[in-house]
Amino acid sequence: MLGDRLRSLRLANKFTQKDVAHFLGIDRTSYTYYETNTSVPSVRNLYKLSKIYNVTVDYLLGDEETKSTSDSAMAVVSDYDAFVSLTKEERLLISCFRLIRDDAKKEAVEFVENLAENNPVSPNESLPSLKKNIE
Repeated sequence: MLGDRLRSLRLANKFTQKDVAHFLGIDRTSYTYYETNTSVPSVRNLYKLSKIYNVTVDYLLGDEETKSTSDSAMAVVSDYDAFVSLTKEERLLISCFRLIRDDAKKEAVEFVENLAENNPVSPNESLPSLKKNIE
C-alpha cells in the first residue's frame, strides 16, 4: 500500500525517484525500496514525504482515504492544478520550502528575494511589482 501511494504521488507530481531521494537526503536505490515495499521509510522520512506531497502521514500509510492536509476539497484541486503547472524546479523549490522549520522560512524567503533582485529574468520585472501582484 505505502509503495503504491508513494509511486502514485511521485508520478502525479512529475518527480523522478532521484528527485524524491534528493529531497529526503538518501540515495535513489533506498527510495526505490520504499516504492517496492522492500523497506519502510523512517518516521522522519514519512514526515518529509507528507510535506513534499501535502498529504497526511496517515494517507501515506493507508489509514485514511482523505489524502489532503487542507480543509477544503476545492482548495486542494485548485492548489494541485496550480502546483502541477509549475516547472520541475519551481515544484522542487516549493517542496523543499515545506521541509524548512517555520522559524527558518523567513530567512529562506529573504535569500530567494535577494537572488531575484540581483538576477532578474528581465530588466522590466522587479521584485516590488511582483510582491504587489501577489498580495
